[in-house]
Amino acid sequence: MNTANPDQMNPRRDYKMPWIKAQLGSGMAAVLGWVITTAAVLLYTSRHRDDLEMAGFFSILAAGVVFIVWLTILMPIYR
Repeated sequence: MNTANPDQMNPRRDYKMPWIKAQLGSGMAAVLGWVITTAAVLLYTSRHRDDLEMAGFFSILAAGVVFIVWLTILMPIYR
């Protein structure tokens, strides 16, 4: 073993995460982003009962935006 090269002493330097594991982690991050956005909208509209229909609309809108961003930006990054 060549001790002059520190990369040879690191056994994990060539480790790459399995593709499916990376995609699942990325998908979980997207779902978490949608949940946080929906929770923020629901917290805002909890004081205004007449805006609950709009909360549902914004939740669906947020899900669409998060899914599109995940599909077009995050998935190609992991590929």
